[in-house]
Amino acid sequence: MKITYLTHASLLIEINNLKIITDPWLIGPSWGGSLWHFPVHKYKPSNLPKPDIIYFSHGHDDHFHEETINKFPKNWFDAKILIPDFNKKWWNNAVQKFFKKKNIINLKHNETKIIKNLNLQMFLNDKGDFDSSLKISNNKNVIFLQTDNLMSIKEAKRISK
Repeated sequence: MKITYLTHASLLIEINNLKIITDPWLIGPSWGGSLWHFPVHKYKPSNLPKPDIIYFSHGHDDHFHEETINKFPKNWFDAKILIPDFNKKWWNNAVQKFFKKKNIINLKHNETKIIKNLNLQMFLNDKGDFDSSLKISNNKNVIFLQTDNLMSIKEAKRISK
């Protein structure tokens, strides 16, 4: 497994011959110009490898950044789009505005999707917020991406087992 920190909650994870990009906010400010990258980073969609999977943890602008999505190279739209299943029309509509329905993988709480012997397990926020965490694992490695998903201590202990 190789993990490259891009910026904020954006990572490039290379595992099982797959490339996963998480929460890509790579271009410009977010939240109406109130959040900027500091220090300035060198990454933009055009100088990154084509991802096989793009994970969006939730719909906040610094995680689901439309300006960055608009700059994705054309072949990035062939990637699998991994999102939490919040069962909310606004979230599904936001994602489907950019990505083909057939490429979108909605995972419910605790649900696992296996892609090329890689387990992708979703955890939804248990405190009433629309946010998620993701566990990525194979037979050798485990990574847990929590970003800003604040969950209960009870849930954190359950997941850690």
